[in-house]
Amino acid sequence: MNLKKRLITVGVFGHVDHGKTTLLDKLSGTSKVYKEFGNITQAIAPQEIVFENVKVVFLDTPGHEAFTNMRKIISQVVDFGFILISKKDGFMPQTQECLSFLLKNKIKHKALLSKSDIVVSLKKHIIKQFNTSKVELSRCIPISTVTKLNLKLLLKVVLYVSKKLQFYNKKTLKAYILDVFLVKGLGVQTLVIVKSGSFRVGSFVKTNTTLCKVKSILNFSGTKGGSCILKISGWGSKPKVGELIWALKKQDSITPCLEVSKTLSVGKKKFDLNSLFSQQKEKLHFILKADNEGGLKALNYVLKEVFDKLINIKCSVLYGKVGVVCEDDLKKSNIFKSPIVYFSSSAYHKTLILEGNPSFPVFKSNVIYKLLEGVKDYVFKQDQMCSSEVPSKATFVVKKVFKKGKSGVYILGCQLLTGSLVDSKKLSLYRNELLVCNNIEILNLKLYKDKVNLITEVNQEFGIKVNSTFNIPEGVTLKQS
Repeated sequence: MNLKKRLITVGVFGHVDHGKTTLLDKLSGTSKVYKEFGNITQAIAPQEIVFENVKVVFLDTPGHEAFTNMRKIISQVVDFGFILISKKDGFMPQTQECLSFLLKNKIKHKALLSKSDIVVSLKKHIIKQFNTSKVELSRCIPISTVTKLNLKLLLKVVLYVSKKLQFYNKKTLKAYILDVFLVKGLGVQTLVIVKSGSFRVGSFVKTNTTLCKVKSILNFSGTKGGSCILKISGWGSKPKVGELIWALKKQDSITPCLEVSKTLSVGKKKFDLNSLFSQQKEKLHFILKADNEGGLKALNYVLKEVFDKLINIKCSVLYGKVGVVCEDDLKKSNIFKSPIVYFSSSAYHKTLILEGNPSFPVFKSNVIYKLLEGVKDYVFKQDQMCSSEVPSKATFVVKKVFKKGKSGVYILGCQLLTGSLVDSKKLSLYRNELLVCNNIEILNLKLYKDKVNLITEVNQEFGIKVNSTFNIPEGVTLKQS
């Protein structure tokens, strides 16, 4: 029988600042809490600890409210959970959330009373919280990372649980995606947790949405070596966080899988420029960037709460992508007047210099709550400044006549001087401020190579195709009728 007992995985859950990372530092002899930006965990952080010749994999989870999705994913795939409850604060929002996730997924867990060296006896309102919750106070383990109270007991609890783990078939791969990254030279890379089986370089694996020919296998620290938490590269397109991974069998045809992968990537929704420009002027479209999928979901979560509080303007996400801010992001930022929000839970490139002085701000930070403060200040100021005035009619100058058709069709290169240009209205031609002709029909508008139906930014250069019975030379002024 090809049976093997796998490593036990333990999730560490709880509210922000309740001592999750500090606990793991004490158990493993590391000092990660001092290396985290803002001294808070902002990504799934695996750690391996060996106790009595048994290797245990701990998964530290972020406690900030923005990282709900990360906590939800971890609560579905671990074997056991520790949920930390500060004796000082009691039950907090993320405490309740983590507890509900563990109960829903039927994950065995143990509640720990952290900071027991600071608080000797619980306050009445905290005791009341326990009485109304599904956590029995008498069964909680009091711990202290300062005095090391009961830390060895925690490891003994884990060892006891590990003995109950079932054996699995070594040949049957079953793994889950915890996070997704873009890595230079490797492309799409995933952080995965292996529940059974193994990965091999050159083998084909797949999820419901994409295919992977395994290019490299690293453990979570980025080096070669066995673990149940791995970094896998070679994906044809970006898979979804939480997806199940399985191996393709020899008799399976790889070609149909490749076709599915291509179809899924081609079928992604493209930008509808016209629909974006046709929306009301009092709308901000944000561009979101993060160094991993978990960070991107966290950004979406916290920004939605901010956007919902605005009164005069509406904010939405133009798009969100994993990766650093690039030239294409800056180009779209200028076209759509979109602020860029870049969150990195690791050190973002020091070489990231945003050249060209983007028209709209770029918010970037390694700490999500600091990033959120900057965005909040900006959107609330924009909300106050927002006016319901109707935009003035456009005036623009013809800089270049590129083509003149036989039937009076002109292709012109122009620059907007005032107002907002709409493609559904007629134009009038002026020379030396005198009206020469009117009823010039707009056939289409273009920004770079993209068709649009609205130009709003003063001094913006654009292309326009018109139908006119009158000759249109360079240097004349056109106005919206």
